[in-house]
Amino acid sequence: MISAVLLAAASTAELPPVLVQGRAEGLTATVIQAQALLQERPVADWLASTPGVFAAERGNLAQDTQLSIRGFGARTPFGVRGLRVFVDGIPATMPDGSGSLSHVPLASVASVELLRGPFSALYGSNSGGVLAFSTRDATGAEPLRLDVQAGSFGERLLRLHADHLLGQDTALRLDASASQQDGWRPQAGAKRKLMDLRLDHGDLRLSFNALHLEASDPQGLSRAQWEQAPFSSSVQALSFNTRKTTDQWQIGAGWKGDSSSANAWLGQRQVRQWQSIPVNVQAVPSHPGGVIDLDRSFAGLDLRTRRTLGSATAIIGLAVEGQRDGRKGFENFIGSQLGLTGALRRDESNQALGLDLYAQLRQPLGEATTLHAGLRGSRLQMRSQDHFLGNGDDSGQRHFNTLSPMLGLSHRLSGGWGLYANAGSAQETPTLNELAYRSDGSSGLNTSLQAQHSGQLEVGVRGNGLELSAFTARSRQEIVALGNVGGRAHFGNAEGIRRAGAELSWQQVLLQNWDVQVALTALHARLSDGSVLPGAPARQAYAALGWQAAGWRAQARLQAQSKLWADARNAAPGFALLGLALQREGRNASGPWHLRLALDNLLDRRHAASVIVAESNGRFLEPGAPRRLQLGLSQGFR
Repeated sequence: MISAVLLAAASTAELPPVLVQGRAEGLTATVIQAQALLQERPVADWLASTPGVFAAERGNLAQDTQLSIRGFGARTPFGVRGLRVFVDGIPATMPDGSGSLSHVPLASVASVELLRGPFSALYGSNSGGVLAFSTRDATGAEPLRLDVQAGSFGERLLRLHADHLLGQDTALRLDASASQQDGWRPQAGAKRKLMDLRLDHGDLRLSFNALHLEASDPQGLSRAQWEQAPFSSSVQALSFNTRKTTDQWQIGAGWKGDSSSANAWLGQRQVRQWQSIPVNVQAVPSHPGGVIDLDRSFAGLDLRTRRTLGSATAIIGLAVEGQRDGRKGFENFIGSQLGLTGALRRDESNQALGLDLYAQLRQPLGEATTLHAGLRGSRLQMRSQDHFLGNGDDSGQRHFNTLSPMLGLSHRLSGGWGLYANAGSAQETPTLNELAYRSDGSSGLNTSLQAQHSGQLEVGVRGNGLELSAFTARSRQEIVALGNVGGRAHFGNAEGIRRAGAELSWQQVLLQNWDVQVALTALHARLSDGSVLPGAPARQAYAALGWQAAGWRAQARLQAQSKLWADARNAAPGFALLGLALQREGRNASGPWHLRLALDNLLDRRHAASVIVAESNGRFLEPGAPRRLQLGLSQGFR
């Protein structure tokens, strides 16, 4: 998707078979090809070898994966913010900038494209980076496959894959799975059911995706609690039975012609979340209660066309997106019983409507140099209508407009090497959820919260499996978390943040059966008062050594990061983890089979996988998993 929209061809250098990374010419883009070792693994494992990306498997499905790119999106207490996520061209990011990864059918993913740097803004506001998943085409090549998986801490999974040819150029693919886990902490269990259906007919693609998720929330621990009992849960989580249920469905259609393409989508998402807001706090008349009840509907259309203008190539596009949130709040107690849905404390309707026009130009400047230019204009309207007037009328509206230009140059050198430089500006608007609470934590539109603006510059060199890039970014009115109590965060604007960093990735085939991958990240991010940007480590390292022969595939990997700040005073310590993975594939009378074995945190190191940014009660640490084993078997049937 990224390489198609951005008019850049991926490199074709020889790469390790376990993880193929193709980089778009002149852009900091990485393509990760799926393979059996990644099947049914968390998103964090898919992205671990990509520099500049922080993805934490926090062991808490109620809050989703913690994800940031070059520090953008690090503030979020749950879900994805400040980044754009797509699945087969359909946004998993709403018009207001909020997003989730919980419905992504990872076992069906063929590749992941990740874009960093200034050209991310070509995908709209709230795009400090872009993550685009592409699922497998329906081809009829594999009629039936059954996957089973089991692991430590009560992990079990059953998955059915079916792919049938319905006509000469029509095929239907179905992926359905049911999984369950107890978690490595009390109050961390989860159940997830996911169905992904795709119909391919010539140039037309139709899709249907449905998710049901029930997840308990163990919440964070203080530093003292983590040191004394690292796999415990907060008393508040247990007493209030903190939990979350999510039901989502969406349908999509995509068409791709010789020079034009279109994507359309429609869906609904329902979220019920029981938080640990103390009863006495809810006594304030303006408080919205401790239970969130959200009904969201969303839809959108994206049209683009490609044109040749002499030696130049241009893409012009139009995107229209809308969402409507029905938000209610209830007390999280009935009488003396906690964790139950009580009296209504909030009832409002929120809307976001976005209209974007975008264009990109690719102009050769001689045989070796290419000019890349892009421009996106965005208009976002956000409205809130209060229906619960007993504590005043909190209705309001906001409008955000921005024009994001970007410019880049790429130059091919001899020997397969190339240089590139890109610059651009972008805007990030607050989400409806970030606007939902004022600076004192009370409900009502936070009219003082402004959009943040940033300018970025990057330079890089790549070739022969090696890429080195350096970047700098400066933002104004950066959106930051001011506080987080019982799982509810409120936000404000900082004067600004300066980011600078360097990223290195290297992958190479060694001898005949061996390959190596290395990814290093250095990020220097400071707020205007000199404090460190919370939620993004300053240093990360990843190294993997792989071997394959005669149907076997083995990999040893090392993943390390520096301390992770939650606020100006509290930080999780750094760590280094060792993991092993083994795969065996073959064929029997029924069809092809795969056996997968993974051992994570081999040395059983105590570590904090993530932090809760600006957690006001001091419970900011989220423990990572101890040593754990995972075993999976996949059998195909002809």
